[in-house]
Amino acid sequence: MVSQSQPQPHSNILAFLVGTVMASSLVFTATILQHQQTSSSTLRTNDIVEGNHRQLSSPKIDCSTIDPKSLITAPQVHNTNEVQGWIRPDRIFGFVHMVETAGEEINGELASHFERVCGNKGYSHDYYQHNERIKQEQIDITQQLKHSKKSKESVVKGLLNKLHHRTKITSKEIMNEIGIEDCDYIARGIDSSYWAHLSNTEKLELHVPCVRDPLDHLMAQCHAFFKPKAFDCADRDVAHQIEECVNVGVKNRFRNKDLRSNPNIELKCFDPMDSPARYRDYMGTILQRKRVENDFFYHDPATAPRNKEDECVWSAGEEYQMKTRMMMAEKYEYYQFCNECMGSENELPLFGNNV
Repeated sequence: MVSQSQPQPHSNILAFLVGTVMASSLVFTATILQHQQTSSSTLRTNDIVEGNHRQLSSPKIDCSTIDPKSLITAPQVHNTNEVQGWIRPDRIFGFVHMVETAGEEINGELASHFERVCGNKGYSHDYYQHNERIKQEQIDITQQLKHSKKSKESVVKGLLNKLHHRTKITSKEIMNEIGIEDCDYIARGIDSSYWAHLSNTEKLELHVPCVRDPLDHLMAQCHAFFKPKAFDCADRDVAHQIEECVNVGVKNRFRNKDLRSNPNIELKCFDPMDSPARYRDYMGTILQRKRVENDFFYHDPATAPRNKEDECVWSAGEEYQMKTRMMMAEKYEYYQFCNECMGSENELPLFGNNV
């Protein structure tokens, strides 16, 4: 009787090891694929920000550095824009710079304290040195006035000509060359079609400065561009008097067709004359603070300040004032918007100064 050969013990051990290795390999491969799918579905381009670097949506996985156990227990990565407590906005904020609405102060306050502010009155990366230059300029003006017979206006103009003012960018072409790709906030005094065009690729929240009393804004324009007495209350043609003072910027920087009927633009309003610092503090809840900040220094204006006693509208009577306000709102879409927005839910909730 032929006896059957018995399997050797070492053969059983070898088969067991081969099976275990193959099974582990399949589990490892499946786990990697699952990890890649999870990473792909939970990461979006430009969403994850670590320090000052962006992690793209499809990170390459080096299998040689992966511990299989860590893959099984690794937590899921969630979408976030948070960097040291700051959250990247889901939109670009804009300041619709209307003439005589403290635009330089607002642009300057924001650019002095926050990152990625871009405006025709200066950019964040320029404002620290700008403020230092202006501080020195104020000292120089004081010293020269002590030892010179020149007028303050001529002294100021002479010093301004010596400074390279990167905070007065009058060329649209220069701003277009710089671009807005790294801007969280844009301040521009420009035709409203600019915002309409930008909204084709960006979601915008535009802040429109609205002086609470449009008559006050009208007189500010008379003072800045003409003469205080250029507005003649004795002239029965009030519409003509309004047109004489209203700057062209009021007409072309705010058009309903560009701003109010655009689904990608949300409009807010605020009174810039309350205090630019209050608006700065409000935006401080949204924008990222700069690594090094300093106080904004405004140019000492060479022109004489307004004197309301030279402005006839304030003594022309309530009926005349109301008539003038109504005509302004009827003729200019900007004033119509401000009348509707101020006091509504779209007026920004500004608060006290904190910086």
